[in-house]
Amino acid sequence: MGWGVKTFIRFFMSKFLKSSFSLDKLLYPLKALYSKDFYTFILTYMRGMGLVYLLLLSAVIATPASFKVADVLHYFKSLELYSLVAQIPPSYLNKNGILSPNDDNDSFKILYNSKGQPSIVYNTDNKALDGDALKAPIELNRTAIIMHAKGATQAIPYNSLFEVDSSFSPLSAAQSVDVAFSSGFTTIWSVVTIWFFSILTFNTFLTAVIGKFLFTILARMNLKFGSCLRFCAFANTIVAVFLLLQYYVNLPLTYTVVAMFPLVYVALVARDYRRKRMQLGNEAFTDYLRESALRSQHGKSTESNNNEQKNTDNHQGPGSFAP
Repeated sequence: MGWGVKTFIRFFMSKFLKSSFSLDKLLYPLKALYSKDFYTFILTYMRGMGLVYLLLLSAVIATPASFKVADVLHYFKSLELYSLVAQIPPSYLNKNGILSPNDDNDSFKILYNSKGQPSIVYNTDNKALDGDALKAPIELNRTAIIMHAKGATQAIPYNSLFEVDSSFSPLSAAQSVDVAFSSGFTTIWSVVTIWFFSILTFNTFLTAVIGKFLFTILARMNLKFGSCLRFCAFANTIVAVFLLLQYYVNLPLTYTVVAMFPLVYVALVARDYRRKRMQLGNEAFTDYLRESALRSQHGKSTESNNNEQKNTDNHQGPGSFAP
């Protein structure tokens, strides 16, 4: 891992752990999955921690995911794909992402490795496969690369990997495959971490925009966007869990459905706030929120909690929680 990446992660770690470290911080992801009181604590005391949390969460879940990726890469490397990719017929990828051979006679081809195992099927006519073609773990059809590995199947459209309206060079592709398969675990982990972080950050902003309006409707409270962004950063823990699970099990849920799960947390907390405010009144409701936030932090002394409350009261501003 490069010096810049290490410095970047060290900075975020120091920011996240700038207060005295406690085991309770390791439980934040778990609390984010089930505790309404914890979300009150987030809104009250966790100012500026949203993106930091997402980065650290991405780094954590990237570790088991990277082992899975490394295992798959090792499997494909054992099939001698570097030499086989170089044998793929020269082709052209049009602007619609459709692959076709330069020579029509090469539209169907089975490539075998040195052990005589069928490894790649070049099938730009999208023929029904049988025999050895059906045993090959990789199929190149008209629009995508179909990979069968470790009991899972994944389709990757060409236009997500290569430049459209251009020639497909087998030699260049073989060199890219060799680089990818030669990557060390640290490189894989860094790439997977960035990928997770990008997805979770985008989804946090998306759900925060929707969540702010949802909170206003359900709670009858004007939650600041910075607070909603922080709330949704932690609520996206459930999305991170599903992103990790997809590496190990075939999930029946689409990403669009999973991406909206954080809004369930927004709705539940907003409805609880509205009910409590109508029951207690505005002044007592504010006290209730502070008590709920402190209740979610079991390992802290009364003095520590009071100091945190004073610190928060002295730092109200953009991004803080002001019911």
